[in-house]
Amino acid sequence: MSKGKKIYFGILLLSIIMVSTIYFSYAFFTNLKEEHGKLNIVAGTLDYQLESSELINNQVTVGAKQTKIFPITIKNLNDIDFKYELYYKIEDSNNVVVSYLENPSSKGTLEKDSKITVEIMIENNSDMDKIITFGLERGFIHNALVLTGTEKALIAYCEMEHIYAFDYVGKEQQFTTLCSGNYKVELWGAQGGSIDSYKGGLGSYTKGNINLAKNQTLYIYVGEQGNQSGNATFNNGCVSNLWADKTAAENNIFGMPGGGATDMRLVNSSFDGLKSRIMVAAGGSGASNYYHPDNGVAGGGLTGYDGKLYGTDGIVPTGGTQTSGGLKGGGLNSTNATSGSFGRGGQAMGSVSSGGSGYYGGGSGPHGTGTVGIGASGSSFISGHNGCNAILETSTENNIQHSNQSIHYSGLFFTDTVMIDGEGYQWTTSKQGNIGMPSYDGKNTIIGNAGNGYAKITYLGK
Repeated sequence: MSKGKKIYFGILLLSIIMVSTIYFSYAFFTNLKEEHGKLNIVAGTLDYQLESSELINNQVTVGAKQTKIFPITIKNLNDIDFKYELYYKIEDSNNVVVSYLENPSSKGTLEKDSKITVEIMIENNSDMDKIITFGLERGFIHNALVLTGTEKALIAYCEMEHIYAFDYVGKEQQFTTLCSGNYKVELWGAQGGSIDSYKGGLGSYTKGNINLAKNQTLYIYVGEQGNQSGNATFNNGCVSNLWADKTAAENNIFGMPGGGATDMRLVNSSFDGLKSRIMVAAGGSGASNYYHPDNGVAGGGLTGYDGKLYGTDGIVPTGGTQTSGGLKGGGLNSTNATSGSFGRGGQAMGSVSSGGSGYYGGGSGPHGTGTVGIGASGSSFISGHNGCNAILETSTENNIQHSNQSIHYSGLFFTDTVMIDGEGYQWTTSKQGNIGMPSYDGKNTIIGNAGNGYAKITYLGK
């Protein structure tokens, strides 16, 4: 074969080899690409379930200036293991922080037919409610973490100020500290019951800073405004209705229940819970529309306000103090009225008003022949506030004793304390000038608290 032919066949053979290589390489690459696509499709159809009492259609709403902490359980509903990563979506994420607080991680591998629980913390520092939607990436996913890690999240969290708000819910509310450090506690007592145009006495305000350890559990009891149902007022316990099984409208005449106190306590049981209170904001007494209609009296400071007496004969009900409940009002043939007691306003089972609750409750209004009246209000308490008198730990329900010291037997106490009654007067060791109290958001000054009680805890840092 000539030299020219050899070159020709060499070029031809080389071309065939190159074309074959390109073809098979493309086919192989395409095959891999198709298989990879199938893998993604399979991963995309993996079934899972997100479970939490806070989620509705995988969404949770967090109120303005509130922090919500709750668990999300991820269930693998497949017969194979899969990799996952929890993610969230917020339409407007400004001033919203989402993180997880406990192991296991928000991403990893979930074994077949198993589940894993992630503790979520959402802090909404904005002035609007926020809706956060949760979902799960499955299969082979990006490596970027959507939620920050436990240690990093807690360190960052404990370096920032946080606000926890507590509205009235009709039961105790548990608060557990995530960080050791200083907390500002603010409580507003509830207003006494109103009827027609007559208003219940406004609730008191207490404030103080306290140093708490991490994972310390406290219980918040937010007082209820006196209502017309004839039922006991939450965190007060008294009713003010001779016909307790009927409504105010059915009775036509009605003396309203006093407002419930708002307090912070260390134990959530009955008397031991009352004994463990370290801060109490008093409630006002109820109004009445009977015989001599009038407004209730405001929640008290170190002592509650005395009630009112109308008639030719009787005794004015007195406000709660630091060591005793207020005395009931009395008139000729007075029936069914009671004095205030530890954590409870006096009960008036007639058409006059009940006392407001507090550290000690105020006495109920008088009711007798030719005599009616308005109940007295309860007292407030702050562990560490001069003029307060803390209960002894050895006290029992039938034998309450006091230490003559302001600091609670637990050793927990507040600094920078402020006590303001429902008329807006500040109390140091005695009643001082009228300065008003802050509104819930701290932007305005109000005379006293209207409606149900309220509580706010602000984490101030280390």
